[in-house]
Amino acid sequence: NMATAIDIEHIVCVDSDDSEAQYYPMDIIMNAGETMVDALNTAFAHSKGQIIVTLFDDITFPAGWDAMLLERYQEGKLYRIGGHPGGLQIVCAGCASVFNEWQYVYYPGYISMYADNDYQDHGEYENRFIDADFAVEHSHPTSGTAEWDETYRRQNSQKAYHLGAKVYKRRIACSFAW
Repeated sequence: NMATAIDIEHIVCVDSDDSEAQYYPMDIIMNAGETMVDALNTAFAHSKGQIIVTLFDDITFPAGWDAMLLERYQEGKLYRIGGHPGGLQIVCAGCASVFNEWQYVYYPGYISMYADNDYQDHGEYENRFIDADFAVEHSHPTSGTAEWDETYRRQNSQKAYHLGAKVYKRRIACSFAW
């Protein structure tokens, strides 16, 4: 779906219980922790690019999405990308300097749930968002567009919701400071 010929760095971060063979011949790194948030932040720590975009296997980008991001690029900004019925940012994308300043993509206190809310509210609190002018498709069991599997169950567990709600409330109260 990409339209440009720019150099792209793909970082695949897998959990210790994943089979490396399924990703051959890609270079992979191992998740430094146990959660989706840990894996995303581990991949970010290895990145060298100027624009960071999270790619997940249940998200489909429209044709030419990369050209749209390059067209709208602004230093110190994140992209607002549509696709969630409630407007929640389900794709993290923007200038690497923002994530370097924050020292993460998703705040490391989360397992999974509420990490998107924190990302969005943190970016809005700092007035970081610019419109990417496109939306993605998100296949997910909660919207009836994907089947429940072990990964979805783990990421959407009551433990993830309960911890996420506590962390999110604390993060808002301290204006997203560490």
